Amino acid sequence: MKISNKKLIFIVGSGRSGTTLLRNIFILHPETGVVPELKFFSMFWNQRKKYGSFVANKEKIAIRLIRIIQAKATDPLHKEISYDEDKLKKDLLASNSYKEMMLVLGQTVNTDPEKEIIVFKTPSDVYHLAKIFEWFPDALVINVLRDGREVCASARGRGWGKNIFDLALKWNEPVEVFDIFYKRNKKHQKQILNLKFENLINKTEETLTEIFEFVGVSFPDDMLQKLKTLSSNSSFDRDKKSGIYESKNFDRVFNDNEKKTLKGLLYKNLLNHSYDANKEGLGIGERMIYLYHRQRKRFIRCLNNLGINI
Repeated sequence: MKISNKKLIFIVGSGRSGTTLLRNIFILHPETGVVPELKFFSMFWNQRKKYGSFVANKEKIAIRLIRIIQAKATDPLHKEISYDEDKLKKDLLASNSYKEMMLVLGQTVNTDPEKEIIVFKTPSDVYHLAKIFEWFPDALVINVLRDGREVCASARGRGWGKNIFDLALKWNEPVEVFDIFYKRNKKHQKQILNLKFENLINKTEETLTEIFEFVGVSFPDDMLQKLKTLSSNSSFDRDKKSGIYESKNFDRVFNDNEKKTLKGLLYKNLLNHSYDANKEGLGIGERMIYLYHRQRKRFIRCLNNLGINI
């Protein structure tokens, strides 16, 4: 079957929200093939001005794509994937657009290219939902949401973010970007599933039933048993635990002042998504610092899209 006729699933959200867990569940499913996280939109489509003419620079783009795939070889998912690198390069060079290159990747760098359903997992694709639906009008999107306090704790455990304002942005911004898209694009709402990480943990069978019905696949009889074998992707318990569980570290990772500030910065979005949250007051200085970091992040992203790295 040509990839243009296959069903495409995109898993998006903020980093450290459980997108990798959901990806790993789809790896276990006999009806889906899964693509490693390649950040195609942010690293290639967004930076197309950097590469110049697509036709004139196809080989340069193809080589960079292959190098990124090679750099991802440490991802355990690559152990599930085998492909002919020469054929991949040939197919990439035969592409006439970025869209076609992405389809080539989905067909080739895949846990099972023969499957009719292809799952792409890149959290930052939440910033590119309009382009996803423009290129692939029949695509399905699963947006994974997790308590922002635990996302910040997990992000700090990974060494992400220089300060608590950066950490707050890593959750607030993708959550707000998704909410705006969802509200403004009612025609696509039936193609989007909003998934709470906590429901996947605490109501596993019920939530998986909802996910599989949304995607249009069966619920394998042995799925719940297989879930017990999943490796942990936690920032704190990696190699110590397996299966589906929730790691809570907010209270122990941050000091009292940091917790107070983070609760204040996250409060609005926590409340909007029905998380228990107490309002914490923020000083003018904290608000100004947060706004500075937000604008600085957006400015850097704009420069990167123009091929300027700082």
